[in-house]
Order: sequence, then structure tokens, then C-alpha cells
Amino acid sequence: MNIETNGTKDTQGVGKKDTQENMWRETDIVGVVKGPRLKWLGDAKRMQKNTVPRRILESSIGGRKRRGRPKTKWKNKIIKDVRQYKVPNWEEKAKARSGRKW
Repeated sequence: MNIETNGTKDTQGVGKKDTQENMWRETDIVGVVKGPRLKWLGDAKRMQKNTVPRRILESSIGGRKRRGRPKTKWKNKIIKDVRQYKVPNWEEKAKARSGRKW
């Protein structure tokens, strides 16, 4: 470390934890997980109707409800993510592939 760097740290209040070497370690884990999930949702929505991912995305399983707490479904999670990130008309955006990228 040279004198200029030390002087900058002293005058600007930049500590050892705030240096660039340490900034990459502070990744947003939630964004790392939800980003690709939202990207895949758009990819699956753009696929042809006869492909397996698109059929799974648009299908629903009927039958009796199981006893106890319902399991968290992938589809419910992704809809919650879309609402959390406030993506209006996500189906139209996925088809047009324009506007904000997820």
C-alpha cells in the first residue's frame, strides 16, 4: 500500500472493509438466486407451446389437497418474485423481449 492510498483512507473515512478488494465479497445472494429464475421464466414463456418447460409452466395439477401445510410451489415463488420486483405485464414483456431486462 502506498502513501496516497493511506492518505485517502484517512481523509475520506474509507476503512479497510470498504476497499475494492472486499466489495466483491458482498454479493446479494437473493439476487443471484432470483435473477436466473426470472430469466428462465421469460425463456420458458417464449418457447413454443409443445415444449416441456412451457407445458409445465402453464399446467396445473388437479386432485385432492394433501393434509397439513401446502408445499411451496415453484410457480408461486416466481409469481411472488415478479410482484416483489414490480414487473408489470411480465407475460407481454417476455413475449416482446423489450423493456427492462430481469
